[in-house]
Amino acid sequence: FDVKIWDYTNALTNKNISSALDATNLLLEEDPQRGALTLLSYLNTYLRSIAQINSLLKLYGPNISMISKAIPQKREYQIRHNIEEAKLWSDSQLESAFQEIYKTDYLLKIGQDPLLIIQRLTIQLIQRHNI
Repeated sequence: FDVKIWDYTNALTNKNISSALDATNLLLEEDPQRGALTLLSYLNTYLRSIAQINSLLKLYGPNISMISKAIPQKREYQIRHNIEEAKLWSDSQLESAFQEIYKTDYLLKIGQDPLLIIQRLTIQLIQRHNI
């Protein structure tokens, strides 16, 4: 699952719809419902991390030392990676992405097709200027 999730994250970061959808299909192939909920949980954590970095960048600028002190559970390379990813997300895009995650969670819980719902979310996250 870990390798597949990194493929998914890289595709999101690079806005590569084809690769992201391929990764989505692989992540959901064994158990679509469970895979979809696991992916949503991961996405929520991933986006929260980016939102946290965005906030800290506003507070400290690109000062890795200060950001590291504010997030002691993260290693420096993780912070540097998150800073690069954070540059690709505005606050309004993050807010919209969280709303889409919550909507997707609801749709999954009421029995909508997991693969279609996650594919829809994936496309919206990649085309984040439209969410």
